[in-house]
Amino acid sequence: STGTVIANGVANTAVYVGGFAGENKSLISNSYSTGKVYSITGNVGGFLGMLTSGSVSYSFWDKDSSGMQTSAGGSGVVGKTTVEMQQKNTFSSVGWSITNSPSISPSKPAGDWFIFEGSTRPVLLSEWSTSISTPHQLQLMGTALKGNYTLSNTVDLGEVLNNSADIWATNRSSAVGSGFVTIGTNSLNFAGALNGQRYSIVNLYMNTTNSPVGLFGYTASGATIQNVGVVDANLIYNNTNSTADVYAGGIVGSANAGTVLSNVFSTGTIAITGNFNTGYVGGIAGSNAATISNAYSGVNITATG
Repeated sequence: STGTVIANGVANTAVYVGGFAGENKSLISNSYSTGKVYSITGNVGGFLGMLTSGSVSYSFWDKDSSGMQTSAGGSGVVGKTTVEMQQKNTFSSVGWSITNSPSISPSKPAGDWFIFEGSTRPVLLSEWSTSISTPHQLQLMGTALKGNYTLSNTVDLGEVLNNSADIWATNRSSAVGSGFVTIGTNSLNFAGALNGQRYSIVNLYMNTTNSPVGLFGYTASGATIQNVGVVDANLIYNNTNSTADVYAGGIVGSANAGTVLSNVFSTGTIAITGNFNTGYVGGIAGSNAATISNAYSGVNITATG
């Protein structure tokens, strides 16, 4: 649960307010809540307002984003900081079926939950789909790196990356959180396909000290990205290692040989700060050994350090 819960009214002890549930008479397990919780009266808790009957087990709430340090529910629900909520061990230590290891096949990894270690809270793998219509599904492309994906509509990341209660724990307006997690790493390249079907990905935001930066990080031979735009991206890389190389692109940070990009475009900004060894920065791709055709970029690029 990520929604904000606010109760305003006349003082009444029969008011039950919680990030996950107000009053519980059932069985709740393996769940979490992150939304802001506030009430001027009644029984108020970060996860649960009142446990009347039933039980709560192996569940959590985010003390930082909820603004609540306590919750009903007994020992079965535990408050954690946002940093702790982004760590696999928080959940695996109590038996959650959760992984942080992407699949290198066309299918999602086994388990109920996935966490991008240090960058997101858990997201249900049941949300994964090769037909992408939501921000969560777009991020879950990073869990199956040989998937054959299509966009079924324009995906706007603006709202979810400006909401510290969502899985990214990011509020773009106040520069809190690192934003979207790039798809494909140096050791696990994206080797699948994305056909945008002429739809766009809007308001991609990253504010990170980790290279590469882009919708895709590293792409491998066989990767295909086509018929898609990345619109109004805001990509910020703050380098902290003067010997490091920087890879940043509006669509791909580093496109390796055998990658194909066609009918793609990008707009927005890329800002690189700090001292670094060599910078590979481009509106479409940072470092490129791919085949690119029918592409254009309107990305504004700045570098300071």
